[in-house]
Amino acid sequence: MRHAITLRFMDQRRTLLQTLLAICTCSLAMSASQLQEYPASKPGDSGYVAEDPQLARLVGTPAPSITLRALDGSTIDIVSNYGRKPVYLKLWATYCIPCRAQMPGLERIYDAFGDRMQVVAVNAGVADDAAKVRAFVTKARMRTPVAIDDGSLGAWLKMEATPFHVVIDRDGRIAYAGHQDGPRLDEAIERVLRGGAARAPIEAASLNPERLRNASALQLVHRAIQSLAVLRNAHRVSKPLCRN
Repeated sequence: MRHAITLRFMDQRRTLLQTLLAICTCSLAMSASQLQEYPASKPGDSGYVAEDPQLARLVGTPAPSITLRALDGSTIDIVSNYGRKPVYLKLWATYCIPCRAQMPGLERIYDAFGDRMQVVAVNAGVADDAAKVRAFVTKARMRTPVAIDDGSLGAWLKMEATPFHVVIDRDGRIAYAGHQDGPRLDEAIERVLRGGAARAPIEAASLNPERLRNASALQLVHRAIQSLAVLRNAHRVSKPLCRN
C-alpha cells in the first residue's frame, strides 16, 4: 500500500514538473518572439542602422509626384492615392543587412494594412538589377508589391542609406521618414490610418529634372561606400531571408 502511494506521488510530481517545464518553454518562446519582432532596433543588434535626425525635415512636406516601375514592367501610381488613402514606401537593397532584418516586419505591415493603405517595397536600384531583385523576392517569398527606383525617388529624398521608410498621409504629405522600423513607424502608420479625409488640396511635389541629374556626388559616393561595406561584411554575417 505504501509502495503504491509512493508511486502515485512520484507520478504526480513528474506530471507537475512536466507542466512547469511546458509553461517555462512557452514563456521563453514568447519572449524570444517578442525580442525578434524588431531585430534591428537598437545598437548591437544584427543589421542595426542608426537613425538620421535630418530626416525630420521631410515630415509635413508634400510627397513627390512620381510613378514607380514594378518588377513585371507595369507602373505603380502612388500619386492617384494622394487624397484617398495613405501610402507606405520602404526603400531597400538586396545586399542590405538591415533591410533583410526588417523584411518580416514589412510583410506583417502589408498583411495587416495592405487593404487600407498602399504598401510598396521599392528597391533603391543601386548595385541591383531586376534579376537580382526578382531572385530575392522569390527566395524570400515576399507578398508585398515590389518596384525598382530609377534613381528619381532616392534623389528626391536625398537618400544616403537603406532601409528608408516613408509614410504618406491622406493629405499627400509625408508623415514619417526614417531608417528604423519599430514603434515609431508603427505609430505613424496607425496615425495616418486613423486620419480622415484630406484636409487641404493635394499638391504633390514636382520632381526637378535638373536637381535629379545633379544629385549630390557625395551622396552617391556615400551610397557606394555603404554597398561595399555591406558586401564586405556579408560573408561574416549569415542572415537568412525571411520565410513566412
